[in-house]
Order: sequence, then C-alpha cells, then structure tokens
Amino acid sequence: AFSTPECYSKALDCKPANEDARVLLQQTQKECFAWALELDPSRFDSWVFFGNLGGGVINGMPFSQLACYSNALEFRPGNELARLRLVQVAAASPAAAAVAAAAAAAAAAAAAA
Repeated sequence: AFSTPECYSKALDCKPANEDARVLLQQTQKECFAWALELDPSRFDSWVFFGNLGGGVINGMPFSQLACYSNALEFRPGNELARLRLVQVAAASPAAAAVAAAAAAAAAAAAAA
C-alpha cells in the first residue's frame, strides 16, 4: 500500500502535467513538515523544506519563507543552503531585505564564534 504522498508522486510519474496531483503532493508535504516542526521546532531540515514549500502555519503561528529560513539559520548558522534561500527570498521582496540581511549577519557571526 502507498502512503498519500506516494500516491500523488506516482500520479505525477504517470502524468507529469497533472497539476492537481502536484498541488496535493506539495500540500501533503507541507503538512508533514509542519507536523514535524510542531513536534520539534529545532529541526533545521524541516525549516528549510517548509520554507521551500512557501511557509505556512505551525501551532497557530504563521511563518513566511523568510521566517523559515531565518529559523533554519538559527539552528545551523553556517548553513549555505539556508543562507542562500534567505537571500533569494529577500531579493524577491525588497521589504524583506533588511530582515534577511540582519538574519544572515547574525548567522555569520554565530558561525564564526
């Protein structure tokens, strides 16, 4: 038997243009990462993946992509992937650039310590 994410993944294997399956797979993945972060908010990898899926709500609190990558850097300050994603999101939103710069600077300082 397949899990729900495996079913959507198989549907995409059969018909890659199936946008419904793609959206449902992403939503299912997002729910899994949100649940993982509810159980353990220090999970670096879950913050990155949750951010990759656009962020969302965890324990009733909204987290933007920027917040997800900032949280990831809090737990692994020297991680290049999280830093790169943070910079990319900030570049797409000028209003978020200052927040991203401060988070990246704090992560770099923590990594150097």
